[in-house]
Amino acid sequence: MFLKSRLDIDYSLLESAIRTAIHEYDSDKTGMFDFALESAVTGASIISTRCSENYNTYSRLEKIWNIPLWYSSYGPRTVIQRNSKTLFPGECWSFKGSVGYITIRLSHAINVTLISYEHIGVHQAPGGQRPSAPKTFKIWAHESENDMDTRVLLGDFMYDLKGNPLQFFVVKAQPEYPVKIIEMEVTSNYG
Repeated sequence: MFLKSRLDIDYSLLESAIRTAIHEYDSDKTGMFDFALESAVTGASIISTRCSENYNTYSRLEKIWNIPLWYSSYGPRTVIQRNSKTLFPGECWSFKGSVGYITIRLSHAINVTLISYEHIGVHQAPGGQRPSAPKTFKIWAHESENDMDTRVLLGDFMYDLKGNPLQFFVVKAQPEYPVKIIEMEVTSNYG
């Protein structure tokens, strides 16, 4: 009972905090600039997948008035595109096997300190299963596109399937140059 009389809430501050949190989530869930996002503004791009092959090149049949027109699929560019704020099953780049590579030219040369990776959540996955989710992966920094001698391992990470769909990984090493090219090497998945 005494709590009612002693509880002072500044509703304007509470409303401001809620609006800030909603705005952050509504923009991209992080409140940080995404240097790996492909858009007219940011300009990141996929420059290589090395030897990683698409798993299914005909994953979706496009129809108009129930008349089949063509098959479409999600390629490597899907990794750096954001068409909606929600991820849906199958709207991803699937590659053959449990090991794969993708090399991204960032929008700007930066000092990388944090990596984010997002996969569909357990409630979005059919039967709650997500065997295609990367389990372990490495992030490499490259000074130039084809120069493997100067690449620097930024970190060796593990995606926690029981954690949040959007996870952050702190970079463990810094190259002596601003990073414009990064490579994600998936070393295993949950399948």
